[in-house]
Amino acid sequence: KNLNDSLIIACIDQDRFIASSLFCSHGTMEVEYHHEELLLRCVSVGKSEFKLNGEVISGPATEHLKSYPIKKLNEKLLIKT
Repeated sequence: KNLNDSLIIACIDQDRFIASSLFCSHGTMEVEYHHEELLLRCVSVGKSEFKLNGEVISGPATEHLKSYPIKKLNEKLLIKT
């Protein structure tokens, strides 16, 4: 199955990862992972913030980021689409 989305993958701790859409649901700007705050934040002026599961914390974004199940198996990351 092909994935028609660009992803951001972040390492939360040694064996825990997240995978979600790279682009903010409000526009075309990318989101960045902020480890200290455990959130994703848009790089745009509005700086929408999202929980690690893609849920909107603050806008202007009103739609969640698409999240993908991810797990570490041996030395590989498997993302379910």
